[in-house]
Amino acid sequence: MCVLHSPARFVRVRLLLGRFPHKEVDHDQQQRNGKRLGPLSVYEQGYLAEMGRLGYAKNTISGHRALMRRLSRWLDGQGLEAAGLTVEVAESFLLALRDSHSRWQPTLRTLSPLLGYLRKSGPRRLWWLRS
Repeated sequence: MCVLHSPARFVRVRLLLGRFPHKEVDHDQQQRNGKRLGPLSVYEQGYLAEMGRLGYAKNTISGHRALMRRLSRWLDGQGLEAAGLTVEVAESFLLALRDSHSRWQPTLRTLSPLLGYLRKSGPRRLWWLRS
């Protein structure tokens, strides 16, 4: 199969063009490998496509995917939806991550591409991210 016409490329192009609207997802039912995905999972594919469009390296995108999934599960554990993600909540997440003695110690700057994407494409209630 030609790479230009592969199904994965078609999906990425459709995501970049905004042809796949975000769906409301029942997070209690949605799981991957036995782990709950959390409230940010509906934005994952669009966010990763945007990072690719902006020219981020594959390894960087992979790291941001892992961080987004971890943040999403943490939000779910705190009982928060995507609209509940504020700068203060993000800082609490980062503190919790540092307290877990993770080898990778991301900062608020590390989350800035995600917060920027959510400002443009996330839930309408993320007004605090809009400038």
